[in-house]
Amino acid sequence: MKTLVKKSQHDLITIPKKKVNKSSTLINEEFLIDNNTASACRITTKNTIKFCNTDFIKNSGYSEKELLQNSLDLIKHPEMPKIISDFTKYYINKDIEIGVIVKNKTKDGKYFWSLNNYTPNRTENLNIAYSIKHNAISFKAKIEITKLYNCLHNIENNSGEKIAYKYLIGYLEERHMSFPNYTKHLASL
Repeated sequence: MKTLVKKSQHDLITIPKKKVNKSSTLINEEFLIDNNTASACRITTKNTIKFCNTDFIKNSGYSEKELLQNSLDLIKHPEMPKIISDFTKYYINKDIEIGVIVKNKTKDGKYFWSLNNYTPNRTENLNIAYSIKHNAISFKAKIEITKLYNCLHNIENNSGEKIAYKYLIGYLEERHMSFPNYTKHLASL
């Protein structure tokens, strides 16, 4: 089976060992982001929110003061597979723009799905690592990505990130897609 994913890329991805903060109360209720919003933020090299626009603030449910100088992990849903974050960081560190479907959480514990377009941005005076633009995704894309992410999250919790990584590589190879191409496919649904 031929893959469009270069093996050397995957060999370079490192899997950090850190715990997910699950301290906030989660509600199994989706917050639907508006297709007409232009949610955006800029993140420093230390994963700190340096800028966020009004749509980003509205979608997150936090105030601007609560978001700025805080970690982007503040809105990261704890069910989001860690391996997806590792893939995202890999592409950002290689200065490659990438789209990733992300499950986020709002301040009140609801969740929302978005297609995040990560644009590497090495602005030295502001120490910005990348910019993010959130876009809504279709119901069909949510159904497909939820199945994959739930599976990856369960594998990570029961067998570890290395096994989840191998599962994801096999999943992509079966579809003859790279990780960025898979996201583009879902965004087109």
